[in-house]
Amino acid sequence: MRRIALFFTMALVCVELCAQTFDESMKYWSEGALTWDDLTLKSPKDIFRTNDLSFRWITENKKTKPYWNTVQYVSTPATALDKSVSWHNSARVYDYTLLYDQTIFDMNELYHRKMMGELYAKDNRRSPDELYSFYSNQLRSRWQELDDDTEGGMDSLAVVTFAEKIKDELAEVKYPEYDERRYVNGSKLIQAYLDFGFGASCNIMTGDWASTFPTAFGMYMDFSLGYLKHIVTVAMSPSSGTLGTDFSHDGYQWLQGEGFNHLMIGFAYGYMLYDGPFFALIPRAGIGGREFSWSRGTGNNMLKDDFSNTVALAGAEFRFKFHRVLSQYTSHEHSLAIRCLAARDFGIMDAFSFNITLGYVWSIK
Repeated sequence: MRRIALFFTMALVCVELCAQTFDESMKYWSEGALTWDDLTLKSPKDIFRTNDLSFRWITENKKTKPYWNTVQYVSTPATALDKSVSWHNSARVYDYTLLYDQTIFDMNELYHRKMMGELYAKDNRRSPDELYSFYSNQLRSRWQELDDDTEGGMDSLAVVTFAEKIKDELAEVKYPEYDERRYVNGSKLIQAYLDFGFGASCNIMTGDWASTFPTAFGMYMDFSLGYLKHIVTVAMSPSSGTLGTDFSHDGYQWLQGEGFNHLMIGFAYGYMLYDGPFFALIPRAGIGGREFSWSRGTGNNMLKDDFSNTVALAGAEFRFKFHRVLSQYTSHEHSLAIRCLAARDFGIMDAFSFNITLGYVWSIK
């Protein structure tokens, strides 16, 4: 937490930069104009002290639910007056004293907006500390200008004129929108992400090989790394089935009715074609390999054999997002995913096949 105190002839104003949840001891600028209920009137020992106002540049953390499947934590910038430590000299109350204090409040809001706007600008290259120092110094200079122009708030006409000028400036400066606040120092905060998935799979051969190696059922696991819309995935899908016909290979006779094991490992590139709040669609293409293995007997009497093919893969994945937790800096999603990949074998098996998976995907960004 950083703190800066602003000292002037007629008053003391403090500006503090921090993050917190809603606090009833605070008067938020968005709640409307100051009233005397927000300030304590007292008689300080220093009769020349007009007031002591403590302001905070705050980030409020709010939990929202924009969709039935989404929880979103939004960090919203705000300017607040700390009512518990802010007071006004009861002997120095003039016709426009409250407007004078409100103008100071408005200036705090104005320079907070300016600072946040530059902080999250795509072309910003200054650190948060540098920006805070720069805009708090600008606020100090502007407050000195107010103090000089209005004679410490005693010139009512000057107070009104200065207050209107600040309000006009406020109308032209807004806080950055939520999506815009994903940039710091010109870099987007949420760029890379990873996925982890697992579930059930089946491998379906086509053509003449379908009678020998019928559909094999098993599981799959995959791991993905993504950047923006680009995804690279490594997946493994072990499964097993029963031979539909006899099969000879390397002098071994695989017999109808015996079991076989199937393992496919693939490396694929995907592109996030659509990524909405409920669904995602990812076309994929890549290469990999598959192995069929067989064994009979146990121990020293065991016979075993295997063969492998290189495969080219292409297909798509559809995700249904049933739970999402989003924040400004990180987010994670839980999805039900259906993936269908067509495979072209090159090797002993010159054939086409389909690998279909149904499972769960966890994504963190």
